[in-house]
Amino acid sequence: MRKIFVFGLIFVLDLLQVPIYYYIFIYGADKIKFLSFINNKLPTQEKISKSLLGRIMKSLGNVGIIVITALPSFGGMASAVFIAFTLRMDYRKSLIYLAIGSFLGCILVFGGTEGIIFLYRHIFK
Repeated sequence: MRKIFVFGLIFVLDLLQVPIYYYIFIYGADKIKFLSFINNKLPTQEKISKSLLGRIMKSLGNVGIIVITALPSFGGMASAVFIAFTLRMDYRKSLIYLAIGSFLGCILVFGGTEGIIFLYRHIFK
């Protein structure tokens, strides 16, 4: 029962980051000079679709957001939200993909931690 509670808590805390990051990307750009500088430097949707990286990100699209969200050390919620924001994905649609990726990432982290604990207990009896 504790494991399910911890898993659920990790998942909910991970999802609570999304509105904060979106708020920073959308509204913080007007209030923080550095963010407004970055926001003005973001390429337009037309430039994104023409670039090689943009085509790769567009082709991965939803799956890319899920994979980046699920990666605990190289991706994470902040990177995935930034990519979804840069791709100008719909907020509700991106929230679904971010939740799926977060769920998979929680499974990876939680399962990996359980595996390490299991090995530790059996090696050092």
